[in-house]
Amino acid sequence: MSKAATQPVIPPVEYDRDWCRADLSQVPHLVTEVPGPESRRMHRAAGRHYRGLSGQVRLFPVCWSRGRGVTLEDVDGNRYLDFSSGIYVTSLGHCHPKVSEAIAHWAGRLMNCHDFTTPVKEALVTRLAQVLPGDLSGMQMYDSGTVAVEAAMRICRAATGRTEFLSCFADFHGKTLGSVSCARMNPMYAATRMPGFYMLPRPDAYRPLWTRPDGSPDTQAYLAYYDQFIREGTTGQVAAFVLEPIQGWAGTVMPPGDFFPALRAFCDERGILLVADEVLTGMGRTGKWLCMEHWNVLPVRPHQRLQQLRRQPHGLRGGAGVHPGHRGREAAGTQRPAGGDCPEAAGEDEGRARHRGRRPGQGVPHGGGAGQGPGRQGAFRRGRADGIRQGLPEGAGVDSGRPHPPDEPADRDERGRADARAGHHRRGHRRDGPGAGALRSGEHMDTLGVGVIGYGFMGKTHTLAHKAIPFYYSPPPADCELRAVCEVTEELAQAARRAGGFQRCTTSAEDLINADDVDLVHVCTPNSEHMPALRAAIAAGKHVYVDKPVTASLPEADELEELLGGYRGKAQVALQCRFFPATMKARQLVEEGFLGPVTHFRAVYLHSGSVDPNKAVNWKSTAAAGGGAIRDLGVHILDLLWWLIGPFQSAHCVSRIWARQRPNLDKPGSMMSIDAEEAAVILLRAADGAFGSVDVSKLATGTEDELRFEIHARHGAMRFNVMQPNYLEVYDARPPDGDLGGRGWQSIASVHRYPAPGGKFPGPKFTLDWFRSHVHSLYSLLKAIAADAAPSPSLAEGIHIQRVLEAVRESAAGQAWVELPQAR
Repeated sequence: MSKAATQPVIPPVEYDRDWCRADLSQVPHLVTEVPGPESRRMHRAAGRHYRGLSGQVRLFPVCWSRGRGVTLEDVDGNRYLDFSSGIYVTSLGHCHPKVSEAIAHWAGRLMNCHDFTTPVKEALVTRLAQVLPGDLSGMQMYDSGTVAVEAAMRICRAATGRTEFLSCFADFHGKTLGSVSCARMNPMYAATRMPGFYMLPRPDAYRPLWTRPDGSPDTQAYLAYYDQFIREGTTGQVAAFVLEPIQGWAGTVMPPGDFFPALRAFCDERGILLVADEVLTGMGRTGKWLCMEHWNVLPVRPHQRLQQLRRQPHGLRGGAGVHPGHRGREAAGTQRPAGGDCPEAAGEDEGRARHRGRRPGQGVPHGGGAGQGPGRQGAFRRGRADGIRQGLPEGAGVDSGRPHPPDEPADRDERGRADARAGHHRRGHRRDGPGAGALRSGEHMDTLGVGVIGYGFMGKTHTLAHKAIPFYYSPPPADCELRAVCEVTEELAQAARRAGGFQRCTTSAEDLINADDVDLVHVCTPNSEHMPALRAAIAAGKHVYVDKPVTASLPEADELEELLGGYRGKAQVALQCRFFPATMKARQLVEEGFLGPVTHFRAVYLHSGSVDPNKAVNWKSTAAAGGGAIRDLGVHILDLLWWLIGPFQSAHCVSRIWARQRPNLDKPGSMMSIDAEEAAVILLRAADGAFGSVDVSKLATGTEDELRFEIHARHGAMRFNVMQPNYLEVYDARPPDGDLGGRGWQSIASVHRYPAPGGKFPGPKFTLDWFRSHVHSLYSLLKAIAADAAPSPSLAEGIHIQRVLEAVRESAAGQAWVELPQAR
């Protein structure tokens, strides 16, 4: 080993351990007025050229000459106790012997090395990685707090693909344009705030806006306001919430004890990063390495809901800064940069950061958009009206989520492309225990292998959705490769492989499911064939995307629920009607309380495909195969109503088979009996008295694919028609000065306004189509897989809807009211 390698990075220094103790009989000690004459002279001389002094300097224009420990001396010989630690930066006191010796030692050997590694840097980052909480093992060095804030915002933009930021009134984050836009210390700062930066109040025990009965700040009321503001006062592109754990320059304002844990959960739900500006509170100043530790709000591992970014300049030495990052940083609805621990090189612009590529991110599973958090009906009513008019489906950027996901180029770095060409992919699963095959917590998934079972109409739709994901969502939650397709004959399988662009094909669903390179299994077979594939995929721990309905019978639904007990993968049902921006907006309005108590509803799903009595039989014409209008069409409309206004208590159904005999294609010239209903009318009642009807029919002459619903309630109404998917119509029944401007129907243009990173292509103003809802439905599953979050509509939700379908069919058979199963 070389001599240089054995030398300590910083030479040992022997010093008096009492060096910093102040003799309080001698400090403070004033020999002149304050400020003294020499201080005033120097201050005036410097003031001829130097501008932009802080408020404390203008109030106390003293010129310092030296410091030691906790004491300061000015140029007039006056000595003081330093209660500000050199304005928050000299945590170890002024001129600590070891610090001074180390600076002198290295200044005599090396003055500048840009951002190259040195022995001191290596020792510093290694030690910081050991002591900082939350596995903060990636970091950046910056020379000021302002620059660190700017870097944090740049990282947030690159990680989420969003451009807007939230911060709090009276916070202070620096004096550059971006950091000033996150603060409001005086009118000058407010005047220079850039677009896309929004200020919010934070709980303040001295000046609370909302209080609990005991007079303390009401955290939930503040979060309700945040929720309302994000959805209606922003464009839904919020990247991060930037704030100080304890407000410093605003007067050392402490937050309520429940504020930061609640805020962290609030941001997680919406895919918003939380940036803690710890210039004043970090590096042990509050008794812990990071102030946020006091509330147990820490950066979390990548498999959890959201990665928290924070910055930590100063405190190491005068003017020095460090930005602790997180290995494998990621954001809700977002992707995390690839290529090592450092998410972004110092000084690297946003475009370069984007080009470096992204790993799979995380987000909130689709649950209906904003409105997942507290406070559905807070203040800010005018803003809510604006948001409704704009038609933003999930204004909080939720992936639901969204919140929510990023608008960035899908390019990966050159190494990633080379690996992909060579077929070298780190697997996102292991084979070492129950449920093996599911993506493990904290494991990185570079590429998700996809297998499709059944390449009929829905198989083609799912395959095309995979191909479209990188265009609509950039970067996608995961890089997907179409590994295998399964069909019933070799000829059909080969044709599917060529048409879909799969790497290989097979006639064995079991082989496809158990293949090591297949992580996600699409089940696109007839309903009666779902169960064997679902059994095998769940046993193998694979992620599953299954077409609706999930099974062909009630016993299969019960069996499937038992199989989910030990399942560790992610499974979603393709109920894509939830994923039109208009239906997502409808869900948001319902959760906000816009409608009030529902009184009546009606819904239809109409096709005309069975009007011709000579149409040949297919599998959807038989009950044993899981066919019939109730299962085929009713599943969509019943799921939508349950999602929007359910649950329902009871149902009464009448159904009809129009043509009892139809041509049998398997036996030309012969007829086949039909035992699956071709039309049905369902009456539904809810426990609170709301009631309505559902009409599903394949006998509706003159219709194409007409799904419509109307919901009437005490305060308003809404209606939607999938044949006009670009608009949701709403009616405000409140007085003329109500949120929507009085009585009357209004059309909300929802078009392509999906949560970020959706909606950027082809653009939010262009008309929507049916296929787009399938793309977003698949996207929500990929987001859940990448984030290790619960997908929605989940397999459990699909099982519940299956039970409702079977109860409705039972009612049709018995011509009687039946009690409907409730979600378990």
